[in-house]
Amino acid sequence: MIKLALLFALLLLSACSTPLATDQPRTEALVWVEQAFSGGRQCEPDAAYQPPDSAELLTDAGVKVIETREEPMMVCMACGCPAYAAKHRALIDVADQSKAASAGFKPVQE
Repeated sequence: MIKLALLFALLLLSACSTPLATDQPRTEALVWVEQAFSGGRQCEPDAAYQPPDSAELLTDAGVKVIETREEPMMVCMACGCPAYAAKHRALIDVADQSKAASAGFKPVQE
């Protein structure tokens, strides 16, 4: 009975240490890239600005996008200043960095 309990405990512990298989690339093979976008003009009737979809831009360049983020940037609050400004960031595979560069994205400098 003790041998059976030890065997069960050993199997249970070994199952806990087995990594799960995922479709996500390993984190050490990933890099954040970014591109700044701004547009529209304050105090003008057509001040609305629709920024591009950065995931779509990268996908069109052949890059597999893992995650995207948008970091708003400050703009002046005066007529003629941009109505929108933000850094668009994407988490991609390191192997796709040159493709991302062709779409205008550069590695994030921490």
